Amino acid sequence: MVFGQALARALTIDELREVLWRHLPRFVDDHDGWVLVHAGGRWEELVNTGFKSPETSAAIEALATAALSQDARALQRPEGSEHDGHVCFPMVVGGRAVGVMGVAF
Repeated sequence: MVFGQALARALTIDELREVLWRHLPRFVDDHDGWVLVHAGGRWEELVNTGFKSPETSAAIEALATAALSQDARALQRPEGSEHDGHVCFPMVVGGRAVGVMGVAF
């Protein structure tokens, strides 16, 4: 609940990045996690706790794209959706998907 409240109070990308760095490690436990936002036709990485090579960055972007290409009902599932060994949680603002948080399992 604290994580959700902190996300709701973040009004800028920098504030969002700070909240994610503070709370994401507790959310993902001992798994790797990442958060991407889609803006200006491209993905921007906000947080990445373990996938650092260009190849894995491209793979994460593909996972995020797949997660957001689902139908509207799938985007709203609180348990997220599985994509190639990651659970993906679309980030929706005002009814519009703006990013994806992923956790490797």
